[in-house]
Amino acid sequence: MFSKQTLLANLLGGLTLYFLGWIFYGMVAVDFFSSNTLIDIPERMDMAAIALGCVIEAFVLANLFRRWTHDESSNFEGFQFGVWIGLFLGFGAENVSHGTYEMYTLNVHLVDAAWSVVFYGLTGLIIAWSFRLMRE
Repeated sequence: MFSKQTLLANLLGGLTLYFLGWIFYGMVAVDFFSSNTLIDIPERMDMAAIALGCVIEAFVLANLFRRWTHDESSNFEGFQFGVWIGLFLGFGAENVSHGTYEMYTLNVHLVDAAWSVVFYGLTGLIIAWSFRLMRE
């Protein structure tokens, strides 16, 4: 659980989640999300909480991935693993969110779901790559 491989995967996965999220939500899609908001949302962010959340997500993903692949992983398997996580969170949890509270339009939920597949797919690829890096 706390091996060198897992800790490196956690570090690289957390950085990937943090910076890809920042680039997409803070730069690329910020206007799209703002224009499709149904209620006023305060624009303050707690960057420490976001960073901690990324580290926790990466820790869970790295440990799940390690158990899923039994230490025999390819970069494609990492991407595939991340895609499954992205489908679960993006299309599963995102649709539950849309059904339970109306903060954004359906378009935002669908775009965010599609982004989740790519986002977690790339994170899974980085986690798999880091495991392979430490194994060689």
